[in-house]
Amino acid sequence: MNTAERSAFLRGYARLLTSAWSSRRFTERLDADPRSALASCGLTVPDGADARILDETGWAAGLDPDAAIDMWEDGYRTNTFCVFVPSTPQPDRSARLLDVLDRPDAGLLVG
Repeated sequence: MNTAERSAFLRGYARLLTSAWSSRRFTERLDADPRSALASCGLTVPDGADARILDETGWAAGLDPDAAIDMWEDGYRTNTFCVFVPSTPQPDRSARLLDVLDRPDAGLLVG
């Protein structure tokens, strides 16, 4: 991903986490129709590809922004786009994501 794509992905991922942690209705939508839920956060899964939501048991790396980007980019190779969404907020790990979003290079598309 180039810098602009990385910034857009991280903003969408932050929206996804915020929505999942603050709305039971959104979490139910994420479980029932992950493709649509991801798209509503700006994370578009290409036609014909699968969308998969991983929780704590599915991925031990946590909310590492670089790992999240790598996992998403792997979707272009595997045709399965995965994101890690813990079922409960994880303040220590979330802070790392927010720190990345606050970096000058992450804010290129923030308007």
